[in-house]
Amino acid sequence: MRAIRRKTFYVIMAACLFFTELPAQTSTLDSAKNTALGFFRTYDSLQYITFDVRYTLYSDTVYSKFSYETVKGTYTLNGRKARYTLGDVDYLQNDSFLVAAYHKDQQIIISTPPAQNAGSYVPLRETLDSLLHAYSANYDIYIKTISTDPDTDTTGYIRLVRKTGDTVAVYNYYQIEFDIIQNLIRKVEFEYTEPGQGLTSTDEPDEGQRLLKNMPRNKTLRIEFTNYRFDRFEDSWYSEKQYVWLEDGEYKPVEKYRNYQVFNARN
Repeated sequence: MRAIRRKTFYVIMAACLFFTELPAQTSTLDSAKNTALGFFRTYDSLQYITFDVRYTLYSDTVYSKFSYETVKGTYTLNGRKARYTLGDVDYLQNDSFLVAAYHKDQQIIISTPPAQNAGSYVPLRETLDSLLHAYSANYDIYIKTISTDPDTDTTGYIRLVRKTGDTVAVYNYYQIEFDIIQNLIRKVEFEYTEPGQGLTSTDEPDEGQRLLKNMPRNKTLRIEFTNYRFDRFEDSWYSEKQYVWLEDGEYKPVEKYRNYQVFNARN
């Protein structure tokens, strides 16, 4: 159960001018799309870029009940190759393989890489693309893309806030902050509401516990990007042979992971 919860967390594990914010009109939405495309292209084009991440998932404090989880990781992106770590899970991608090694579960899963460019693995990239292209009508959108001082004012953002009364938007808000000068992401954060469990007195006889469990809770996922650097590794560092080898048509773990199970999900 803990393994399922941990993997779920990984999966869970998002125009301002002179600081004046304006709700999004069509031109502001276009500007937000172009801004996002701009900093994502940075990750698509740079070679050997490495950065650290910190995922934090926490809840509100209604009735003093509070949850807090955090996972640290490191990403290295290099064109169509990538390696990254989240908690106890390692991921590797090259032209032909996507490898995920779950160390606590002693499992290795190999599959075909779903994305041609490793920049597609930037955390929550697809989420922002989806919000701006498919769900923009459900949010008020604010952006800041202009620095008034290159020394003290270098953080831009795209902020989406669910419209009052909207019942379609998944997130209460979604915000991505980026370095205006370097065009690199600094933080992604979104909040969503987890519905109550809908328990009856038969399900939970204790009235206090029933009230607590039936209360909707706001939860926030925050991803912080730090320590950008250029780490140049040999091609062998991105090889699936770091984890598995092929014998008689069957993939087996290398000696370092000899006790691991290997699951082949390649197309």
